[in-house]
Amino acid sequence: MRRLGLDKLKPGMKLAKPVLNENNVVLLNSDTVLTEEKISKLFAMKIDSVCIKEKPGMDKPKEEMIKSIELRFERLKDEPIMDVIKRALLKHVEDLYGETGSKDNSF
Repeated sequence: MRRLGLDKLKPGMKLAKPVLNENNVVLLNSDTVLTEEKISKLFAMKIDSVCIKEKPGMDKPKEEMIKSIELRFERLKDEPIMDVIKRALLKHVEDLYGETGSKDNSF
């Protein structure tokens, strides 16, 4: 789970915690998948940030994942095909940490 400002939200991200207004009224439930419309409404209601669920397996920081891949491929650095696989894995990690979630609930 990570807290993001509204400017960092993207459609498809899933809420980890409910979004409450200043009177503690639930605006969006946890597990709600964000859409452009829902993000716009959050801006209009002046919500500062929300908690977003991470994709499964993203419990480690990106830097740790990259270091782990580098270490695993260290002894295979002279193998051209393994270098291709390593670069694909590194790109996949970069892509994973750029987005989150799917599914829908209502606003």
